[in-house]
Amino acid sequence: MIVQRAKIVEVQDNPEAIYEYLDGEHLLDGLPVIPPTPDRINRFLEVVGREADEVIGYLEPVGGLVTLEKVASNAVMAGCRPEYMPVIVAAVEVLCDTREPVRNMVSFTQTTSHSKHVLLVVNGPIRKALGITSGESGAMVSWRANATIGRAIQLILLNLGGLPGLTEWKTWGFYVNRCYCMGENEEQSPWQPLHVEHGFSPSDSTVTVLAVEPPHHMELTWSASAQELLLAFARTMSTPACRDSYGDCYPTLVLGPDQTKGLAESGFTKEDVKRFLFEHARTPYHEFGTNASGRWKPYWRKFFAHDPFTLVPMVARPEDFTVLVVGGPGPQSLHLAHNRLPIDLCMRRIQS
Repeated sequence: MIVQRAKIVEVQDNPEAIYEYLDGEHLLDGLPVIPPTPDRINRFLEVVGREADEVIGYLEPVGGLVTLEKVASNAVMAGCRPEYMPVIVAAVEVLCDTREPVRNMVSFTQTTSHSKHVLLVVNGPIRKALGITSGESGAMVSWRANATIGRAIQLILLNLGGLPGLTEWKTWGFYVNRCYCMGENEEQSPWQPLHVEHGFSPSDSTVTVLAVEPPHHMELTWSASAQELLLAFARTMSTPACRDSYGDCYPTLVLGPDQTKGLAESGFTKEDVKRFLFEHARTPYHEFGTNASGRWKPYWRKFFAHDPFTLVPMVARPEDFTVLVVGGPGPQSLHLAHNRLPIDLCMRRIQS
């Protein structure tokens, strides 16, 4: 296969002219950019030690060809440092996965009116090496690595997988999606981090690509037992208007370190938390209304469309919940709803 290299365009050498040109070509997200000059792109390619015309895959929904050169160009524009490139490449490999569930997820995220966006979760030693924050002064957008890596992924989705005016037709804009990247707070977690839980070594670095709604803040400001805390979270997560409530998704609970430590001190493992949510995060069937089950997946209708007092679980198995430890001090946690893929399909080792 012959891969056409990126063309070089001469633009007046000042920031405003470069910005206006790229904006006119629909290659921006509304923020200023670093010009993707050949020398800058080459510095990014040198980090991964691979050829510019190497094809990673095709990006939905338009089936755009994704090469390392194109990935590096968008990473430069996003303000990344060259050493961020391995994280970005691993995430793009997930987005270009040819397995049907992943392709459907990427295409759906790009074209839906729903408010879901792509989120990166980074685990392993590369978090500290690159300065990817896990909660200090804000979990997602406080530091350059988080903000620019997340932005690079959004530019890649926009420029390589989308079409101006035809994709990103979301009813509600969610601006933090432009910088949606975080590291797990492994140091303050009493439990195995996400990547070790899924078979990787603690010395491995991984990136997990989730497609989720904006975070739903959850907290209890009064003293509560572990059971009371988790029951409050279970009832908050399983509500009729949430797509997570009836077996359509793989819900994610993001626990703050303080609440995580309290749960561990009460004898709860991560598996216990998932089991508790499985048992208690359930909605009475009649609360969905008489017309709801017609939109459920066939296998869910088979089991939970009979008795109005049946409690409908959020997931089929406790392990379908994902539990992360992210953030700084305080009695806060988050629910990330509408992830529709199991973690094993959207996690990659970072080659660095």
